[in-house]
Amino acid sequence: MEKFWSYVEVLGRVLLISIFVMSGLQKLGDIQGNMAYVTSGGLPGFMLFPAIAIELFASLAVLLGWKTRIAALFLALFCLVSGLLFHGNTFPDNAMATLLDQIHLMKNIALTGAFLFLAGRGAGPISLDSRNKA
Repeated sequence: MEKFWSYVEVLGRVLLISIFVMSGLQKLGDIQGNMAYVTSGGLPGFMLFPAIAIELFASLAVLLGWKTRIAALFLALFCLVSGLLFHGNTFPDNAMATLLDQIHLMKNIALTGAFLFLAGRGAGPISLDSRNKA
């Protein structure tokens, strides 16, 4: 039964990082448009590049279970900061935007919690981190 839970942990890591891999690749496909979006959150446009790096490289680390705790902390911080900057607006022009922003903010907060949990527990036995302990 313990082997089963090890595979569940791997599946959890895959599902958890999938949104960040897709988002990072999408950002690479439209650099100019995404730089404009980053500036709409009050950041300089060049901050898109660290965002892409965190999304892709930290996700790869979590997937492989390599330096998982550090990568998960980076992703937790990324989720929290991006959620507050880009979805923390509770007073937009229309009610639908308010609802969507609240949903996206809560999604980011939930992902922050998931990554903090992963940072606290580690990647599990099927990971490069686990191999390095042996």
